[in-house]
Amino acid sequence: MNSINLCKQYTPSLEERYESHWNVEVNVNSSVFCDHFEPNEDNPEGIRPHLVTAKEGLLASTGGERTVFAFLNGAFQGLVGVDVNPRMKAYNDFRNLLIRISETREEYVALSQPTWEVEDRIEVITRKMDGLPKKVHDYYQRNLHAFASVYLTQRHKWRESSLYEACHYFKDDAQFLKLQSYVRSGNIIYTIGNLNDLEYLGSDVSVIDTSNIRNYEDITFKLTPDCDPIIIVVDTLPTPARFDSYAYCPNKSLEEIIIRNAVAKNLGVKVRELGF
Repeated sequence: MNSINLCKQYTPSLEERYESHWNVEVNVNSSVFCDHFEPNEDNPEGIRPHLVTAKEGLLASTGGERTVFAFLNGAFQGLVGVDVNPRMKAYNDFRNLLIRISETREEYVALSQPTWEVEDRIEVITRKMDGLPKKVHDYYQRNLHAFASVYLTQRHKWRESSLYEACHYFKDDAQFLKLQSYVRSGNIIYTIGNLNDLEYLGSDVSVIDTSNIRNYEDITFKLTPDCDPIIIVVDTLPTPARFDSYAYCPNKSLEEIIIRNAVAKNLGVKVRELGF
């Protein structure tokens, strides 16, 4: 195989393609939002049946650990986490770093244990960062203390709960290695922003996982005309959490998408075949 063919086959990672979105200033003291690092959608494997028909592409999701849970339950080319809270990006990015530099799942568990002795842990982590790509290394070097102060001071109570056992990647070698493979290849990234604004991802988005955002704000997605994702909506109460999926409708709010899907189902037609 010659070098020309190799060049044609090369696919840039999400880190390379969207550096301007993840490699940004992150002020962990500026957020006016509540921190929701702990998942509140029990039995996260409930999303799995809704991902079966998804085309191969990217998962766009929001929140903390729940983004990883959704990713583990599907077959995606990568994960783009989007959240308006800068502290959420700090939490997710630090978890990415620990997964990336750990030699084993057991080492990740040790490095990610909660502690208030943040400086001692940072010394260990810093020594293991030498092999990172330069831009990634520099990003973490700038933010290491701030990100560690967010992540390492959390209790991670979800790890002790059987409600999330299906996604206990810290106990499961296969799940951990899947995450590590995607993180190390630069195909799990986190950004600060609104889940409405995904136009920059082009047609690659196959699933948009909105969590329960509709309970707090209006959602009208800005996507490219050729983007046709599945939309996931979650109701956290009553328990267990309920996952629903809907066909995307261009230029419609999430509430309109839900209504149009219900009408199409009653009529026995596809959403895009509706005459209104």
